[in-house]
Amino acid sequence: MTRFASIHARALAAVFILAGCTQTLACNEVTMVTSESPIQIQAQPPAPPLPNLPAVPQPPVPPRVTLEGDLLGLDEALSFDAAGVLSSEHQDILGELANWLEAHPEVLELTVEVHSIGEGSRRAHKKRSNGLATQIVDALVAQGVASERLIAASVGASPDGQRSVALRISKRAEAQE
Repeated sequence: MTRFASIHARALAAVFILAGCTQTLACNEVTMVTSESPIQIQAQPPAPPLPNLPAVPQPPVPPRVTLEGDLLGLDEALSFDAAGVLSSEHQDILGELANWLEAHPEVLELTVEVHSIGEGSRRAHKKRSNGLATQIVDALVAQGVASERLIAASVGASPDGQRSVALRISKRAEAQE
């Protein structure tokens, strides 16, 4: 009986394999169905807005200049081209920074620190760093910030090889009681 069962099981397995192969072969053809006339699609204009609906409240626009301790944070990084010239596309954020400084007269001095990158001696990096910071100071003065409130600091080479700009509040007005 065992021998008959194993022969029967083998035959049944062979039938299933054969059925699977024929199914696979039958699915190799692609049948294209085409319409003899184009399908007409009609679009309708959007419905008019309902009258007297209240305006949807929008979230407030996040500030572009934020104060974090003694550091000012900008929502975009200030960048320089390969020649070390401040990119002209930052006029809007520099304008926002100038507006922030105007709104905060208690900030008496803002130090602009820029780490330089590239090859060179410590002295060359200090000079390059000062030149980069001076460009930002000059751009802020052009936006109307008093030059007495701005300091271009020479911080030298970047420790991580990335150029970075830090805007540090170096002097505040004493709090009046």
